[in-house]
Amino acid sequence: MFAFELFTVVYLVALPGAVVLTGGARRSGTWRAVAAGAAFAAVIVIVVPVLSPAIRFWLGPLYLVAGYWIPALAPARPGERFEQWLEASDAGWRVRLNAVPVYLVHAGEVAYLLCYPMVPAAFLVVWIAGNNVDLDRFWLAVLISGFACYGSLPWLAARPPRLLPGAQPHEHPLARVNVGVLSRVSHNLTTFPSGHVAVSIAAALCVTTVSPAAGLMFALVAIAIAIGAVTGSYHYVVDVTTGAAVGVISALVATVVA
Repeated sequence: MFAFELFTVVYLVALPGAVVLTGGARRSGTWRAVAAGAAFAAVIVIVVPVLSPAIRFWLGPLYLVAGYWIPALAPARPGERFEQWLEASDAGWRVRLNAVPVYLVHAGEVAYLLCYPMVPAAFLVVWIAGNNVDLDRFWLAVLISGFACYGSLPWLAARPPRLLPGAQPHEHPLARVNVGVLSRVSHNLTTFPSGHVAVSIAAALCVTTVSPAAGLMFALVAIAIAIGAVTGSYHYVVDVTTGAAVGVISALVATVVA
């Protein structure tokens, strides 16, 4: 097994198990999460050995999606205290964000929409310019960063700023596109830290190791995604800053391990 595959198997089994051990056994959806995680992990263990490395690397996006949705089967209820803490941490920033020029807010909407093709595009660069070690390191960094954010959902759940009472929706057409996409591919709970930001940063840093020029471009996109996550009220400022830190740390860990 490559390092990213082993890490995925451990995460899919250990996370639902941790939910049970921390008192979530009676929570609706916990046993579905246990079953789904175990089944997905079993498929990886059984199928991966018979597949060529070329095919296995293309399964990375599937692991990322599974790691996002399985914790959402047994999320904590959005907690007042946690939401209040997030809002309080954002209070000073929101005054400044409300003063951001409209064109920058619109640019942020464009950038935030790029978070979806970001990882596949970065993977293609590493696929073309790197080798199997680079590809293993890429997926390990992306999955560590993503799972570190998604995995908090059974304990720390909150609504994103845009869904709080009194939130003012942005009128830019792309804001409606972003919200429409999120309504179809998201569980509409904020991940703490921000998975979008963490994964984007980790992917950009991994691209840098095989192509510095391309890595710089991806890094700029990742920074723009982080800005758009805040200006578009998709995440709290603390989500974004901690997400960026998780992305950097994940890339460093993957470099050491893979």
